[in-house]
Amino acid sequence: MALESTLKRLEARLDEHIKAYAAARKKVSALEKRVAELEASLAESTAAAERAAEYEGQREQLAARLEHLVESLDAVLEPPDAS
Repeated sequence: MALESTLKRLEARLDEHIKAYAAARKKVSALEKRVAELEASLAESTAAAERAAEYEGQREQLAARLEHLVESLDAVLEPPDAS
């Protein structure tokens, strides 16, 4: 009797461990999915930051070109000195 009782307790504990393992695998799967989502979001953010840096460079180039253009126009439109 004691042996059968011990066996039933072991089977019950084994079932508990199997259920816990299945729950843990489910959580791992959900976490892996979330990690993939976060990595995709990070990649999008990185790409957006790279585009922003590129646009900032273009903006600086345009500002320099416009400044040069304004200086050229000012030079053309200024009346000659009467010296």
